[in-house]
Amino acid sequence: MADANYQTKVYHKQGGDELVIASGGKLTIESGGLVENAGIHATVQGAPTAKTVSATLTAAEILAGIITVNQGAGAASALQLPLATAMDTALAAFGANDSFDFSVINISTVDAEDASLTTNTGWTLVGSMDIPAYSAAGSLNSSGRFRARRTAAGAWTLYRLS
Repeated sequence: MADANYQTKVYHKQGGDELVIASGGKLTIESGGLVENAGIHATVQGAPTAKTVSATLTAAEILAGIITVNQGAGAASALQLPLATAMDTALAAFGANDSFDFSVINISTVDAEDASLTTNTGWTLVGSMDIPAYSAAGSLNSSGRFRARRTAAGAWTLYRLS
């Protein structure tokens, strides 16, 4: 029996995900979803999206949660956001002010291979979208954390969090 002071919150995705609470107070989600257990958030994390050239990102690539960039060829990388309407399609249940976070990690060690997120139709960008290469031992800014917020149909704002 769980302690009365022990709090568990469970969230799961739409579409028939099965939630099982097993004996001994263990909590298992059979597929997808988010569990908050004693203040610790646990999510399913698939393989990161890996980019080696400038490209337009897809909604699915952003929703993977982590994007790594290793441009190569001694040049900067421009990663264009998908159309805001593509995000609406991918997240059909999202309403105004619903949001999600994702990270971009520049794993290049070459100074000239900085990466940046660039806008597309329907996006407003807030804060720096540049992610420098990890080119020096003291480089601390070779990753960025972003929040994408749906503001209306076909309209999203991307905030740089860190």
